[in-house]
Amino acid sequence: MRLKILDRELYAKDDLSEGRYPLDAGIDLRARPTTPHGFYELGAGDVVKIPLGVAVELDVGYYGMVGSRSSTLLKYNLLTQEGKIDAGYRGEVHLIAAAIQPTLIRRGDRIAQLIAIHIAMPDWEVVKPDEELAPSVRGDSGFGSSGAE
Repeated sequence: MRLKILDRELYAKDDLSEGRYPLDAGIDLRARPTTPHGFYELGAGDVVKIPLGVAVELDVGYYGMVGSRSSTLLKYNLLTQEGKIDAGYRGEVHLIAAAIQPTLIRRGDRIAQLIAIHIAMPDWEVVKPDEELAPSVRGDSGFGSSGAE
């Protein structure tokens, strides 16, 4: 599997491999704020869509998962929403994040990570409301049904 990454800023192309080890699952991505001053100043509870300056080309049968780096919460006080990139998407990748305390996100901060994940491509079938799904041991038992806390 080959993952092509288009960096929208040529000077930053070499930054993608910085700090990366050969067996790392993902690749770090940097914040690219579009504000005139080049940073986001966030208060506690603020939610922001942070551009990461890259677009990707994934092989069929893969999707990209964008999430925080291990240090994002501790270093930047950010909780992030996992993002999914479909193989057919070619636009800029973003990270959705919420500040738990006031924080400053500067241009170039390594705040996200991209991981390519292999998936099965299902043959989707939507059934009519009067049709049944095959029975299972679990049935429709949902949250907390296993008794595990």
